[in-house]
Amino acid sequence: MCSNNHGRGLWRANPRLATNSFFVNQLYRHLDNFHLQLASSNSPTSPQLIWDDIKSLTRTLAQKKRNRILRTYKSMAILNDRLSGIEDAISTLQQEVAEHQALLAGLRCSLSGHCQLLWIPLPVLRIGNCTLTRLRKLYCPDLAILVGGRPKKLGAKTMSLVSRGLRSGTCDSPGAAQESLKLMGQNMSISGIRKSLRRNGFKSRRKVKTNFVSKTNKRLRLGNDGGVMFWSCITAEGPGYGTTIIDGSINSDLYVDILKTSLVDTLEHFRKTPSDVRFQQDKATPHTSGITKQ
Repeated sequence: MCSNNHGRGLWRANPRLATNSFFVNQLYRHLDNFHLQLASSNSPTSPQLIWDDIKSLTRTLAQKKRNRILRTYKSMAILNDRLSGIEDAISTLQQEVAEHQALLAGLRCSLSGHCQLLWIPLPVLRIGNCTLTRLRKLYCPDLAILVGGRPKKLGAKTMSLVSRGLRSGTCDSPGAAQESLKLMGQNMSISGIRKSLRRNGFKSRRKVKTNFVSKTNKRLRLGNDGGVMFWSCITAEGPGYGTTIIDGSINSDLYVDILKTSLVDTLEHFRKTPSDVRFQQDKATPHTSGITKQ
């Protein structure tokens, strides 16, 4: 804006008005009307006259906007409220200028291969990547090049501890893993923990919820470790007599005793003889043993 290469006819605009949506829309509307009137007129007009008319129209709108702003912010109390924003903008501008001057002063390049720091008193704009690469190869040929990208939030050791906790049951969810990481002094979000677990081969699934059974209720429900077996026969006319076996399991001797008691009592109840019925059974060992067949 302070250049001497422009004459007095340079048309300048306020950059604050360019960010005002109301002023910009109003200017667009007036310019559209101006071009419509220009297209409907039959008289020839030179480009210089058109440009002068556009500048006059814009200047008139800008002056009206300026007068409206001065009337609105005439009170000093309103100006004091806007003073903090202006000071912040000035501070940001000064910081950018200082950083720009520091960059123009030179490039401070730290080379880990030497104890001293290399100072290159050249403007940054004159140094290319090829020059920096050549200097690195010349002074630090063994310098390792860092791999690009953001480092992992969880290291290999920490991820191993989290994986072991999930496999052993100490941590049953990403939330429990987050609490475990907090105890180790590392804060991490739930989404980050889920992504890390998926990268390490873990798959999420819904936990099967079961009712809690206390030790007292478990003893009442299970009782002792004994068992009860009931044997009976069924005829075409109705069920027969049964036998309850409390201790142990059935064997050939016990099965023969059942046949002599329950089966015979059933035949007598229905007034049948062994020749009147066909006795059917499965091929269990007590049923097919030699003692039973005798």
